Amino acid sequence: MKDSGLLGREFADSFETEEKQEEERLRDYLKRHPEDFEVWLDLIKQVEKFVRSIQKSLERNKSVYIEFLQEFRLYHPIWKKLAESYSKEANSEMVICTYEEALKFLPVNVDLWLSYCTWKMEHFSIEETRAYLYYTGCSIRLSQAAGKCIPASCSGISSWTLRNLRRTIQAWSRSSGRF
Repeated sequence: MKDSGLLGREFADSFETEEKQEEERLRDYLKRHPEDFEVWLDLIKQVEKFVRSIQKSLERNKSVYIEFLQEFRLYHPIWKKLAESYSKEANSEMVICTYEEALKFLPVNVDLWLSYCTWKMEHFSIEETRAYLYYTGCSIRLSQAAGKCIPASCSGISSWTLRNLRRTIQAWSRSSGRF
């Protein structure tokens, strides 16, 4: 009779091989068809479910998120996942850079702004966050001509978005940053 530890290891190895083969198959397909959104999402799911170690997993996840975002910059859930990966590593600078880069492409995405505001409120003082986010909200807008982020006056962001952003920050201020 075989040792159950050995059987468990053989099963894990065969599972790992199958996972790697599926990832390779998806990557090969994407080399030929990089515009296939659904296959990109399948690849992301494949990479996310294969966890060997936490650090290695975060690196692999970030890598596939970045590859995806090179093709589909307007898909905010992956921007959020990338920021969360950096947050798990306690890399505040990269979290901020990720959110700000995402907001260059999606300057009026409420879900993205709320995620960024929530993260900022959890990691910085209310006063610092309020001023920073207000300035960021007023200065980011999507350039119509070049598709790049350029500094702008508050008129570049809709008054509705700014009003709701102010209300959200004020609500967090009153609740001591708790939602």
